[in-house]
Formats: sequence, structure tokens, C-alpha cells
Amino acid sequence: MDTTKIQDLLDKYFAGTSSLEEEAILKAYFSDPAQVEARFKQYAPLFQYFSIAKSVTYPRATLPSLPKKRYLKQRYYLVAAIAASLAILFVVSSLWQNKDKQIETAQIDWSKYEITDEEEAAQQTVAALRLLATKLNGSTKKVAKEIDKVTK
Repeated sequence: MDTTKIQDLLDKYFAGTSSLEEEAILKAYFSDPAQVEARFKQYAPLFQYFSIAKSVTYPRATLPSLPKKRYLKQRYYLVAAIAASLAILFVVSSLWQNKDKQIETAQIDWSKYEITDEEEAAQQTVAALRLLATKLNGSTKKVAKEIDKVTK
């Protein structure tokens, strides 16, 4: 093959502008070591790598045997059963300890808070209604101010 053509193809290859067909020509040229000229011998391993790498075989690696899933499942159920029994034991023991302690609820005597006098009841009602009216009037004033702002 023409050495100038090979040199041009190598220049394109190293510049990153070569096409797949041109790279196939270079691989074919460098596949036969007897055909390669002396000045191109340094580039031969670049193009012979894939053909050499295809022929290399590696021994199959053996992985250590993993425990069977059934064993792991049984172990999971055993751990879950132990945890559940400990939880039940804890709940029963805490209930057993609190069995003797009874909480007494205090009875509230509401009769002392009831208003029995009609005049006092009327005063309380009027006071509550005045409070409600002031709250409502205050909010209507705020709404009126906001409406005035929007309409201006």
C-alpha cells in the first residue's frame, strides 16, 4: 500500500477526523506485521490490540457460595418472633405494674359557678353582647377601610 496514503490516514486518525472506513483500512494494513513498513511499526500495537484482545480468555472466576434463601427466611422469622415476644412481655409487665395504681378523677362542683340571680344573669348577657358588638364593629370598620383603598 502507498506509504503517503497510510501517513495521511494516520494523520487523520490522530486528529480525530477519520471515518470508519479509513480506520478499517488502517486495521487491515496493520493486521499483517510483515506488510508494515519499519517507520509505521510503532503504530502497529494500536490497531492490533482488538484482534489480540479477542483471542485472550480469562479463567472463569468462582464466587463463594451464598447461603440459601430458605435459611435466611427462617432466620428472619426467628428474629421477628423473638422481637414480638419481647414486645408483648414488655407491655404485659408494664400493665401488671400499673394494675394497682388507679387514677382518681376529681369531681367538679359546677353549682358554685352557676348564676342564680336573674339580674346578674342579665348583666352578664348584656356584657357579652357588648363585647360581641365591639368586635363586629371593629371588623366592619377594617373592611370599610380596605374597600375604600380598593375603590380609590
